Amino acid sequence: MESLQREFNGIVGPITQANMEAVCQIEQECFPSDEAASPEQLMNRFEVASELFLGYEVHGNIIAFICGTRCNDELLTAQSIHEHVADGKTLCIHSVCVTGNFRRKGQQSNGLRSDSETYQGPSINK
Repeated sequence: MESLQREFNGIVGPITQANMEAVCQIEQECFPSDEAASPEQLMNRFEVASELFLGYEVHGNIIAFICGTRCNDELLTAQSIHEHVADGKTLCIHSVCVTGNFRRKGQQSNGLRSDSETYQGPSINK
């Protein structure tokens, strides 16, 4: 992650309310329209699970993000994709997105390693 941060001078950190417009745009860019979460869905997830939204910022702009919710099921189900259980034991990753001109440069791979370390803990199944 350090080499990636040096190359792009980027910062991994929590997504804030101010970042959500960029997050919604990146989501729409990264998924087909019938698979992308709507801005309303992303905002609902953010409202209940903002601690599970991390972004990668370069020169003050969010260029990548990962977001999830928690559930008590071992696998993501049709029901659990629309719910968040605050003390759920399973992390359900909904989106891992990188904006176009930064794709294929290692952000997702390195970001996932960093994010999985951030998310790991006694209360989350691995």
